[in-house]
Amino acid sequence: ALVGIATTPDPYGQFAIRVEAGGRSLVYEGPLGYAAPAALHDALAAHPRVDTVVLDSVGGWMVSGRGLVRVLREAGIRTVVARRLCASACILAFESAPHRVLEDGAVLGFHSESNQFSWAHDDASDDDNESFVEAFTSRGVPRPFIDQAIGTPPSTLWRPGMAELFRSHVIDAVRVDGRDLGQQDYFLSVVDKYFEAEDFAPLARGLRAFAPEHLARLRQDVASRLLQGTLSERADEATLRAIDADEQLALQRAGDAAQLERAGLIEDLLADF
Repeated sequence: ALVGIATTPDPYGQFAIRVEAGGRSLVYEGPLGYAAPAALHDALAAHPRVDTVVLDSVGGWMVSGRGLVRVLREAGIRTVVARRLCASACILAFESAPHRVLEDGAVLGFHSESNQFSWAHDDASDDDNESFVEAFTSRGVPRPFIDQAIGTPPSTLWRPGMAELFRSHVIDAVRVDGRDLGQQDYFLSVVDKYFEAEDFAPLARGLRAFAPEHLARLRQDVASRLLQGTLSERADEATLRAIDADEQLALQRAGDAAQLERAGLIEDLLADF
């Protein structure tokens, strides 16, 4: 096995490191090869203004993941961002920073640590997942989440949803249009995008015009349910039921002819839905 490692190309050796954001952010793209920790160390030393490291990696050698953890901590990196995909050994590096950000649309992928160097042990080790457990525990990640992560076979990936990542303290923020949003603001932004969609934009505009208090409550309620993970139904169905329950209150706000006309339009829209 040692001869093979020394004489064959590293299957995870194709990665790239570049700087962006005016020299404040360093991007690591590709798998975690043997040379990854040294390459990241050299790049950070060459760019001392970097305070954020962006990771886009399917994973690779666990020893390299642990090496990246040491490099990031020694460099004092405060923020690590996951872009597109951070999976397997990449999770170790992601969880090593005090502030962890997931770019909008990116995915975190978890599975148990595969025993990549089983030939070096006399017998199977019970501590194959020690690195993951240590990283998660230090962040206050709940034990059920840890058990799910390390219980997922190495040949697959567990991709938890955004609400679960927030609730389990795996991420601190989601980067949306250049802004890092905490859990409440992030889910409010999801609801806002939803209300801007083709099916609901006219209804949202109408409610904003003559029943803004109702729209504000609806916005907060749907965001809270998304965060709590209690929306077992489609979001549009939950929204329509909430609108229907408060329809009369909204229509009672119509006072003059213009308001009555708008109320009639909204009533027609509700009938269509």
